[in-house]
Amino acid sequence: MRLVGFLVIVLLLTASCTSVDPTASAIEVYEQACARCHGNSMGGGVGPALGPGSDAESKPDESLLTAITNGRARMPSFRNQLTEAQIRGLVEYIRTVQRDG
Repeated sequence: MRLVGFLVIVLLLTASCTSVDPTASAIEVYEQACARCHGNSMGGGVGPALGPGSDAESKPDESLLTAITNGRARMPSFRNQLTEAQIRGLVEYIRTVQRDG
């Protein structure tokens, strides 16, 4: 059990240290900063699902923006790794996947 907890902490610290190119597209940002916890297809994993039918679908954009910027529960803040434009683009990308899923 301790090993699992240790691995989760290491994973979260690694995610919070992710450096993303400021010119990266929303898809690239998701792949580099989000997919390892939320899944390549937004189906969830360590972090909750974000795709179609997920709880995230019913949350307002501001809730997602705040969670990405400031972190939430086990999710780290991405305030220092992503630009404001990248965070907004990421929310738009998540909404596109939810609609088109």
